[in-house]
Amino acid sequence: GAEAAQVSAGAGGVPSSGGSEGAAERKGRERGYSDAPQVVVMDVGSTKGLVCRAMEDLPPTMSAVGAHPISGKELSGFAHADASLFEGKSMALCRTVRTDATGAAVAE
Repeated sequence: GAEAAQVSAGAGGVPSSGGSEGAAERKGRERGYSDAPQVVVMDVGSTKGLVCRAMEDLPPTMSAVGAHPISGKELSGFAHADASLFEGKSMALCRTVRTDATGAAVAE
C-alpha cells in the first residue's frame, strides 16, 4: 500500500525543482524503485494553484493530491490554534496531473 505525507506550506514557501531531478528522485532511482507511485503527497494548505503546479515536479514515485479543509476560524495566529479544528470536517480534493488511482483512493 501507499504511504501518505501531508504538506502545508504558504504559497510563498513552495519550492520548485524547475524540472530537474531532485534528491528524492535520484535516491529512489539509485535504490531501484520503479516509476510506479509509492508515496501519496497531499497538500492541505489554503491556496492550490501554485502548490499543485509545484507538485508536478515531484519524483515519479510520488502521487500528488491537493486538498483544502472545509473548516476555519475568524481568528488567526498561534494564540488561537485549535488542534480539533479539522476533526470530522470534509476536504475538497483537487486532482493534479500527478494524481493516480492510488493517490485518489488514499486521499478519499
